[in-house]
Amino acid sequence: FVSLLHIVVETPPGTTTCLNVVLCCSCILDSWLGLGTDEKAVIKVLGHRNASQRRIIGETYQQLYNKCLIDDLNAELSGDFRVTFRISF
Repeated sequence: FVSLLHIVVETPPGTTTCLNVVLCCSCILDSWLGLGTDEKAVIKVLGHRNASQRRIIGETYQQLYNKCLIDDLNAELSGDFRVTFRISF
């Protein structure tokens, strides 16, 4: 299962931040439960992460839900919004 619940990541020189990966994955999954997709929630989680953090979130999502985050993004998002997130991974 997931071995690291929190990952300390390097941010601008001399600072670090803690990324709660499981919480990020849960928020993403919750964003497309029910009718429609809560695109603001997806942006809130993935839009403010660098490529390394998004990769870690994607790997953890796979471990938690046995589903590929990129495939789920493709299924739930549309148009330019989908293209933007596909490029970011």
